Amino acid sequence: MPLFKSSLEKRLWLYVLLVWLAILTSLIFGFPLLQKLGAENMEALIFILCMIIIGTTVILHTFRRAKDKNDTVTVLGILAVFMMLFLRLGLAERSHLIEYSVLTVFIHRAMLERYKDKYKGFTIALLTLLLSFLIGVFDECVQVFIPRRVFDMADFLFNGLAAGMAIGASLLWQWIRKKTALRQSRRKR
Repeated sequence: MPLFKSSLEKRLWLYVLLVWLAILTSLIFGFPLLQKLGAENMEALIFILCMIIIGTTVILHTFRRAKDKNDTVTVLGILAVFMMLFLRLGLAERSHLIEYSVLTVFIHRAMLERYKDKYKGFTIALLTLLLSFLIGVFDECVQVFIPRRVFDMADFLFNGLAAGMAIGASLLWQWIRKKTALRQSRRKR
């Protein structure tokens, strides 16, 4: 039995791995470049830009077609995570919102590709949320062994909150899309 169901699923799990490696790398190189430059306004601007990119990533993920070859979602998401890697903001919780949102979107896309014929959408969303949360737990546990990093139980909450917001937004957009399509099909009758 092959490890991946399709080449798309394989590519999606590769994206998950890239984002996860960026998150782990940020643990080691986590000194905020902008703090050294003393540019608080720039921190806020980059944070807002990253949140816009994340919102766009979640929306594009929701409205993508099953056979869509366009990787705009992927490029935007990975761009946001790598922006956080090189321009790590002073408050790590803000970066967790960005990093774990992107990670969750990519895990969700991979899980949908793998299990769309086996499980319902809500079950896949719950599995995605669980996997994202467990990766966040691992992220926090690793910090015990890294100098200048702190194991913080509150970060479990931030990681889980980011994953939950990404899944929740995606499910909400899918529900709206489904309701809109249903209304349109009724009007055509």
